[in-house]
Amino acid sequence: MRDKQKYFFCFDRKELNEKRKVIIDCDPGIDDSLAIMLALKSPEIEVIGITIVCGNSPVEMGFGNAKKILKQMNRLDVPVYIGESTPLRRDYVNALDTHGEDGLGESFLPEVTGYQQQISAVDFLADILKKEKVSIIELAPMTNLARLIQKDKEAFSCIEEIVSMGGSFKSHGTVHLLQNTITGVTRTALPWYMRHSIRMARKSIWWGWM
Repeated sequence: MRDKQKYFFCFDRKELNEKRKVIIDCDPGIDDSLAIMLALKSPEIEVIGITIVCGNSPVEMGFGNAKKILKQMNRLDVPVYIGESTPLRRDYVNALDTHGEDGLGESFLPEVTGYQQQISAVDFLADILKKEKVSIIELAPMTNLARLIQKDKEAFSCIEEIVSMGGSFKSHGTVHLLQNTITGVTRTALPWYMRHSIRMARKSIWWGWM
């Protein structure tokens, strides 16, 4: 496992005009689609891949939705990888009652054909993390990361930083099962997950700008 000191830097990326390379792990979903759009327009990060997991939408729908958003942004050069289709420890429950029949607020954008990657999300992560310094933007249940731990702990330990939309915790108001899936569904991943340099945004933060 990498020395923890390697996760911290003695230089300013802005001074070096260097973008941070990120992979967005998500379950699009209206909210994650907006996040992808913002990330693609950010001058501070370079999105080198998008990995899809079941969550707000089934994994195949999430895959299709990510491609729809990339087409709208004229960024179909960004690869999208299909990840885990079911949680590890419970039955899958989607949130299409909130996100609409198509997962995108029933916008019914046209399907984007092609662009099917030949490897899974977990295989992509296992490969790229050993080659490049990459951070993970975690917007979904951590099932892909849990599978990565099971498959290749060394690759998981190479993640530069994890930035997580962490779900609700002791929250008041509208709280349901899906809002806490990110930290609740994949407890297998949590012990490894929490060892990393991690930034977690709780519900009160990300709910406020939507």
